[in-house]
Amino acid sequence: MPRLSQVEVYDLSVQTLTPIHIGSGESLNRFDYIHVDDWLYVVDHDKLFQELERIRFVEKYLRELETGRTSLNTFLRNNRVDLRQFAENVVRYRMRLGGQLNAGDFSYQLKTFIRTVDGQIYLPGSGLKGSLRTSLIYGILKNDQKIRGELLTEIGRAKKVSGVLVEKVLRLGSGSFESDLLRLLRPSDLFPLTSVETRAARLLSMSFRNGRERDLGYVEVVPAGVVFRGRLHVFMSQKVVNSVARKDMVGRLVGDLVGMMNERSQAVLQRDVERLRGLSNADGVVQRLNSVLEEALRAGEMEAVTSLGFGQGYWKTTVTMAFEGQEKMVFGSLRDKRLKHANPKSFPSSMRLVREDAGGEPRPPGWVKLSFRG
Repeated sequence: MPRLSQVEVYDLSVQTLTPIHIGSGESLNRFDYIHVDDWLYVVDHDKLFQELERIRFVEKYLRELETGRTSLNTFLRNNRVDLRQFAENVVRYRMRLGGQLNAGDFSYQLKTFIRTVDGQIYLPGSGLKGSLRTSLIYGILKNDQKIRGELLTEIGRAKKVSGVLVEKVLRLGSGSFESDLLRLLRPSDLFPLTSVETRAARLLSMSFRNGRERDLGYVEVVPAGVVFRGRLHVFMSQKVVNSVARKDMVGRLVGDLVGMMNERSQAVLQRDVERLRGLSNADGVVQRLNSVLEEALRAGEMEAVTSLGFGQGYWKTTVTMAFEGQEKMVFGSLRDKRLKHANPKSFPSSMRLVREDAGGEPRPPGWVKLSFRG
């Protein structure tokens, strides 16, 4: 066997096809921002207290904080402070508040997008790797009847089914992290090519049964049409390759992944379109899903459509679709009571959407297009 090169490097481009949200794990409360016209100025708290000290309002502001009954906006307005000028002096970054979305609605519910310490948005490589992992598991399960059959007998005994999937599909039951096929892939963090105007969007769920919408709060999103760039490193040293279980996929890993991402995306999109068809208020969502589906169908040789962040459930994409025709058997063997008694044909019962402007059409979040150039 010829010696493998140590590392293969691909330039990676990610274009957002719909709004995306990669959570920072933090939420804004009403003392974290200043609302001016159609903008939310997210404050730098060091700058905030410096500015409050300059205008001699620190003690008064601290008393206001103790009550917890108001907001930074109200405090500044009641004390006749110029909101715009003050906001410009203390801002860390700002995001657009579309249309008539009400900043007062999300006092403790606006989940922020992940950023660097200096406030720049980015796509973490770990999140992209998770998407690659899900697509790889789906693709192998969908096309390997032997592994599907073995998993059906093991799932019912497992305490953590997702672990069984990874163990069986990517490690071939070896039990060793070193044998995991995804060890070969190391995507970098990805950064936007130009400055990005993020937006506060209303997070919703829409019922597949009747199209009813339910509010879930607010999230900060990157809109469609933004391009991020980074790199994908594929470690091909002989030592690493020898340790992984699925050596049959090593030589064509990236190419196979591209195909699996598109296969999974097309299945998910087609299923969602079919389930939403006929709902009176879902026409806009169906149109957007069909637009993303067209991107997946016409993707080039090293291009793929996939999802990042929330919006696509692990069970929806990896289990119920990979085990098509056997979903009832899979669900019936699970320990999770929520899934054990679920009807596979109507699972999940809803999908997540985001609305960037009051009165605007909601959109399915998280869809992106990847391009690999070696």
